[in-house]
Amino acid sequence: MSAFLKVIIRIIKATLVTVTVLTLSLGVAGGGWGAKEIPVTHPFYSGELRLIAHRGVSDKAPENTLAAASRARELGFTTVELDIKKSKDQKLFLFHDRESTRLFGQEFPLQEKTLAELQAIPLIHSDPSASHYVPDLETFTDRHGAELDFYLDFKRHGEYQYFDLASRIADFLEQYQLTDRTFVGSDFLFTAYLEFLFPEIHTVFTGPGDWTIIMYRCIPIKFRPDFIISYAREVTPTHIKWLQWQGLLSRRMLYGVNGANYQRVREWNLPILVVDYHPIMDQDLVK
Repeated sequence: MSAFLKVIIRIIKATLVTVTVLTLSLGVAGGGWGAKEIPVTHPFYSGELRLIAHRGVSDKAPENTLAAASRARELGFTTVELDIKKSKDQKLFLFHDRESTRLFGQEFPLQEKTLAELQAIPLIHSDPSASHYVPDLETFTDRHGAELDFYLDFKRHGEYQYFDLASRIADFLEQYQLTDRTFVGSDFLFTAYLEFLFPEIHTVFTGPGDWTIIMYRCIPIKFRPDFIISYAREVTPTHIKWLQWQGLLSRRMLYGVNGANYQRVREWNLPILVVDYHPIMDQDLVK
């Protein structure tokens, strides 16, 4: 055996030992890999159907606006999904895209604008009869926090101050008494960190389709988010059967549910769906 090959083998062995030690350490710190206890009496975990309006309902107003949320409530939604970003002056505001062009009609770096600068630019929408602007999270909550539950999807987009952001989220939910009425999602690493620090928050892990549940089972309990979400197009009937077998059906959420796939998705009996509104859904909305 050549000296070079021996070096490679030693490196591989050392790497395997390091990974094993780190995995075991993380598992111990995270409470192991057993079943995660859930508050079965809480309505989020009841298994009853909950339709969540994706960014509100944007047929008469731009997405993620006060008017889009009002429209969702008018149609019978009890929960809205909102995308949250941070402005240059550290204000939390509602906006989804990384780029400005689609919704503002002009190109500029979002992260270099203060909230006041962003709110001075009207959002583009097909209905020109009214002007709409990006709302900050506090104003939105003051308007709609009493009548709607929230799913807050934090778009970090370069924000790496994990502890600061996690603490800010927890403080916000406590201040507005929304901890028990809000789902909080983001990328996997931040969501796991948030769950570890603040287990009382109802966290959502975003992952890739059928593989999501396998990844989910590998996460130690204290880091493991409460819910799992991916796009409806990524889920197969086999996966649904596996969820039923594992008792995880009530913890599976879907994005990308619309008029074209709604009937098919409903047949899967998944209880929490983030939907783009279509009249076909009226039969399941609370008027």
